Amino acid sequence: MRPEDAAERLSAAAARFRELAIPFWLGVTLLEHGELTGDDSSFAEAREIFEQLDARPWLDRLAATIEPSVLA
Repeated sequence: MRPEDAAERLSAAAARFRELAIPFWLGVTLLEHGELTGDDSSFAEAREIFEQLDARPWLDRLAATIEPSVLA
């Protein structure tokens, strides 16, 4: 699958999770979209969701994902 196709599918999945009010999977999908595309808004929304859910392992993954790019 091409990265463009994956990004479109992740965007569609995020829209569906948002519509169904399933915050955890929305956060996971946004994180993966951010990892694929580097989209800061996806990272920010994922962080907000994981903080509200107190999902520490996912906050740690998010920090590990964006920290190296900040230091580069």
